[in-house]
Amino acid sequence: MTTIKVQGIAEHEQPPERATANLRVGLRGPKQSSVHDEVAAVLRELRASIESLHDPGRGPVTWFSVSGVSGWSYKEDKRTVYTEQIRIQVKFCDFTVLGAWLNEVLGWRGVSMFRIDWSVTEVRRKELEKGLRLQAVRVAREKAEQYASAVGLSITDVSSIRDFGPGVDTAAFIAGASVRGRGGRAGSAPADDSYSFAPEDVTLRAAVVAKFVAE
Repeated sequence: MTTIKVQGIAEHEQPPERATANLRVGLRGPKQSSVHDEVAAVLRELRASIESLHDPGRGPVTWFSVSGVSGWSYKEDKRTVYTEQIRIQVKFCDFTVLGAWLNEVLGWRGVSMFRIDWSVTEVRRKELEKGLRLQAVRVAREKAEQYASAVGLSITDVSSIRDFGPGVDTAAFIAGASVRGRGGRAGSAPADDSYSFAPEDVTLRAAVVAKFVAE
């Protein structure tokens, strides 16, 4: 009896279905209270714009979050400068609307964007993960059968199957797909009427390590 240990990996490239824009509202000035009031005013306007597009079921905004308030001060030419920032995340299912919206709000005072996260829906992710897990196990078995055949043996049983890597899910969702922006870079004024995105596919992966018994 011989034990054959192999790794099985399955990957799938999926066009993104959601885009989460990560923005900041940040201002600075010589008076802390004035800075706070200005940030709050911009945030109210930004939130009103988001809520006008928000519909969890239909979109174009399916989810948003306002959090991560931070403030600090520093010296500049012997004067104290106060800064306040708030983080906003907005998830879109319509990338055309996202581009038009960013074209508008990135022109507002104090509003900037530092990242877009591309993803698939939770339902679609689970569907793909299930298929990838099965495929990864099949790949592992095929490899084990090839090794066994090379030494004149046959696979008779499997002794263990585990996720590849400690603490790693069988299907590892990679959300950080890159994006190619047309009409300007993020945070700058675009050359045309709005941003037009050409995001790369999102990669989903399943990996297992399996031990097979050969005789």
